[in-house]
Amino acid sequence: MSAAPGVAANMPSLWYDADADPRLHPPLDSKADAGSPLSGTIISMDDSRLPDSPSRSAIRVQSLGSGSAGNAFLVQRGAQTLMVDCGVGIRTMQAEMRRLGTSPKALDGLLITHEHGDHIRTLNRVMRPDLPVIATEGTADMAGISRAQLLPFERDRPVEFAGFTIWALRVRHDAIDPCGFLIETPETRITILTDLGSWQGHLAEPIAASDLVVLEANHDEQMLCPGP
Repeated sequence: MSAAPGVAANMPSLWYDADADPRLHPPLDSKADAGSPLSGTIISMDDSRLPDSPSRSAIRVQSLGSGSAGNAFLVQRGAQTLMVDCGVGIRTMQAEMRRLGTSPKALDGLLITHEHGDHIRTLNRVMRPDLPVIATEGTADMAGISRAQLLPFERDRPVEFAGFTIWALRVRHDAIDPCGFLIETPETRITILTDLGSWQGHLAEPIAASDLVVLEANHDEQMLCPGP
């Protein structure tokens, strides 16, 4: 796994295959273009030079919305689909997921970063009795998520689920128990951080180890204190 991260924020659409990213694995007869954008790009190349791997799958990371109006991301690997936060309106969510050939009913798991409305606005529309939820216990309690549906984090241990290894990354935010996520698959590592108001040193390692970083940082404590 390459330690060089690709960075994308507020992506309209992205198919991402770490093995096929020419910036991480330049063709043998050329150099990678370090300035080429990842965001909104379909990445493809002839990977016949790469060793066959039955476990390799294309990874799609799709932003359904980011910012105070609502946050939601899809992470798809083959037939598996995770949603990270569900703060966008249900009509927007359904329309975007329909465009991608899926729907909220097809979700395999739901990850929640924290309990603020712009991250869980459509929680009651997305939830179903058999949908596993991955969140910290504090977030689950504040969001009214049943412990029966919760796949909780144990100290310094990830949640293994549906071919994903998911780590909670503690962040500073004005919520009870907020976190970001490091999502690992056999092909790649993805870090998703929302409402990152201030830097914390422990985030450097997962970011450096990631192939894709999704960063949303519109939380500013100095702006919040005096108000508009």
